[in-house]
Amino acid sequence: RNRQIDLFDTISYSNYYAVITNIPEEEMSGDVVLYHHQQRGNCERFIKDGKYGLNLQYMPCGTIEANRIYYTIGMLAYNVMKLFQLLILPERYSTCLIETIRRRVLRIVGRVINTSRQLWMAVNQRLERIKEYTQIRVKIANLRYG
Repeated sequence: RNRQIDLFDTISYSNYYAVITNIPEEEMSGDVVLYHHQQRGNCERFIKDGKYGLNLQYMPCGTIEANRIYYTIGMLAYNVMKLFQLLILPERYSTCLIETIRRRVLRIVGRVINTSRQLWMAVNQRLERIKEYTQIRVKIANLRYG
């Protein structure tokens, strides 16, 4: 059913859509088929995430072998970023695109300060973000030992 509200604030039930499949009802119920049908856009979202999040929309070289290596490295980076997103980052980043993670987590403006024989890094972030970065660092360190 098309439940989009029209100009006069009435719900239109005049349009119906069919989902046709050859899966037997004994193998998969109608509700499960409908659920899988409605989730079909996730594949397109993953492709868009890898393509634009890692700047893979253009082939950089004129040879097939070089482009294959470039895209293989890009897909490896995509998988590492998704693993980082699932294992290390807080729950609120679980549905973010790679570009969002790069903008919110990885792009930190800072200045390295060497004073009194100590090395410091000055960042312009709120205390909550600094604590979040510290938790991320601890989780990464625990991966080595745990």
